Amino acid sequence: MTNTGKNSKGSLRILVVDDEDFVRGPLIAALQFIGYQAIGAANVDEALDQLENNTFDMLFCDLVMPGANGFTLMEVARRKWPSMAIVVLTGHGTIDLTQRAMRTGAQDFVIKPFSVRELPIIVERNVERRRLETQLRERQTENLLFQTVQALTAAIEAKDPYTAGHSWKVSYLSIQFANTLELGQTDIFALRLAGMMHDVGKIGIPESVLRKPSRLNEQEWEIMKQHPVIGAEIVGQISDLKFVAKIVRSHHERWDGTGYPEGLKEEQIPFLARILNLSDAFDALTADRAYRKGLSDQQALEIIKQQSGIHFDEEMVTIFENQIFPGLSETWRNPNELTAKLSSTVLESLSVQQKANS
Repeated sequence: MTNTGKNSKGSLRILVVDDEDFVRGPLIAALQFIGYQAIGAANVDEALDQLENNTFDMLFCDLVMPGANGFTLMEVARRKWPSMAIVVLTGHGTIDLTQRAMRTGAQDFVIKPFSVRELPIIVERNVERRRLETQLRERQTENLLFQTVQALTAAIEAKDPYTAGHSWKVSYLSIQFANTLELGQTDIFALRLAGMMHDVGKIGIPESVLRKPSRLNEQEWEIMKQHPVIGAEIVGQISDLKFVAKIVRSHHERWDGTGYPEGLKEEQIPFLARILNLSDAFDALTADRAYRKGLSDQQALEIIKQQSGIHFDEEMVTIFENQIFPGLSETWRNPNELTAKLSSTVLESLSVQQKANS
């Protein structure tokens, strides 16, 4: 991908495409004299080869060339390298072509013969404009993705009121694990979203099962056990969240292999799913349900310790008991405070993830 976030002239790479040597050569020389890295291509095929094998911040493109013309090159460039700035090289008599080029995706144009004095102004303003446009586009994508996550979380909480706030609290606890283990940004991002969306599959579970005021019978329990599978399918439909779907699918697997949906055992269970599993269980134990009162934090901790090496990864239990549980604050019990805190950190994670994928 192109990188339009660089500021120094020497770091900016420019490709000049023009079939006329007397135009291409002096333009490259002028750009290099100013301090940019510039190379040339005499036709569209050469240009595409350069673009496929190198990274460029800007494309100077002639419109009229033998064979494929500049419009073809611009259409391919806009589709494959959308963050690269495009400037058209044009003569005085081709204003109509210039207007068409702007509609195709060009940002600016240089009139031949060009002025060396104007080149740095043209380069800097277009690189900066493309950087801002890319930043805005990424922010819009981040907001849209976060709104999707929020909508799915709200949908399940509206269907099952006993889970209201549960997803946010599980996400919060999972992040405490991630910070304690000093996991990377990608893992933190995955745990934040997996925590928020781990129960989204309950959308596909009948309300008679979700809201039953007593314990589920065997048939009802088999229905309930489908929610990780349904959830993974829903999350997996969002292209940016496919890697989160695996965590959602496995968050009810048990260390001893008696969990669901696949009966995975020990190291077969994804590492992040083991974190989510314990976080989910702790909040579930401390929450009120229609058929029972929630346990105290200490009572829940004792049950989790009893299930160490059975339900839970022993390492996760030890970390939770010694490093996370003692530091639990009232924040994770306050839905409004927790939602505000996680909303800002999720958007921050989305931004980091976008940059990591660039």
